[in-house]
Parts: sequence; C-alpha cells; structure tokens
Amino acid sequence: EHAALLERDRAARHDAERARREAETATEQLRVALEAGRMGTWEYTMRTGTVKWSPGLEAIHGFAPGSFPGTFEAFRNEIHPADRNHVLQAIGQAVKERRDHHVEYRIVRADGSVRWVEGRGQLFLDDAQQPDRMVGVCADVTERKQAEERFRMAVEAAPAAMIMIDERGTIVLINALTEQLLGYSRHE
Repeated sequence: EHAALLERDRAARHDAERARREAETATEQLRVALEAGRMGTWEYTMRTGTVKWSPGLEAIHGFAPGSFPGTFEAFRNEIHPADRNHVLQAIGQAVKERRDHHVEYRIVRADGSVRWVEGRGQLFLDDAQQPDRMVGVCADVTERKQAEERFRMAVEAAPAAMIMIDERGTIVLINALTEQLLGYSRHE
C-alpha cells in the first residue's frame, strides 16, 4: 500500500510538471504570436476602473514597459479626440448589451504621432451576472489603414468609372466619375 501511495504521488508530481511545461509553452507561443502580429493585450476591471496593458500594448501606444498609468481615464486620453465618443459609445453599448466589442480608432501617442488601432474585447459577468470586466487584444493597423486610403485615392483619381462591391453585393466604394455617369450620390 505504501508503494502504491508513493507511485501515485510520483505520477501526480509528473503530471503537475508536465502541465506546468505545457502552460509555459502556451504562454511563450502566445507572446510570440502577439509580437509577430504587433498586438497587445488588455484587461479592464469596471468595478475599480483599472486597466492593465501588456508590454506589447504599451509599445503600440508609445509607453515604456510598465509606465502606462493603468486607469480607464488614461486609456480614454490616448484616443484621438475625433474618435473618442465613438469608441466610448462602442464600449458602453457592448457593456449595456452584454456582448463583445470590436472597434477601430486612432490614438495619439505622447510624441504626437497618430496611429490606427483595432481593439477587440470580451465581456465577463460577475457571480450576480453583472458586467465585471473586459479582456481583449489590440493591434496596430496603421499600415493597413494607410494602404486602404492610398487605394481609395487611386480609385478616385482613376480615369474610368469604378465601383467596388462586397461579397453581399453591397456597393462599398465608387468614384466621382461613377456618380456623374449614374446620377447618384455616394450616399444614395
């Protein structure tokens, strides 16, 4: 019986060590993936108003590691003034509707540079089923947004009528020549 107890203890220690190694590997893989994707993670605890950013997210925002103040107000202040209401409304709506959120917006870094970011967050409820915290990722999408703008400018400058249609058949982009030829405005 003593030998059986020792064997179970050895097996439990072995399982615990294997689980620890697997967790370390998964954590390292996530870190590498986030770095490669120029992404960072965040957590917002609503009850306290605290916001935690990973070093990758601090870098996106131009902060030295560990220097983000860790408040919702500090996050809010990073949002470009023209986008601030939209972002805060998107977060508020997600909390109100108890759903995840996805929003693209500009940030203004301490050095004055403007970057585009894409944030995705998942809402978690507390034991009383009330919104408790959001956890998510944020990616720097500046280069993609710049490429989209260059494409829009090229379409606008094209010497031919151009229409872009998405997979649902919805017109998503036309140029001025198309407006003139069809007699409809972009909004129509």
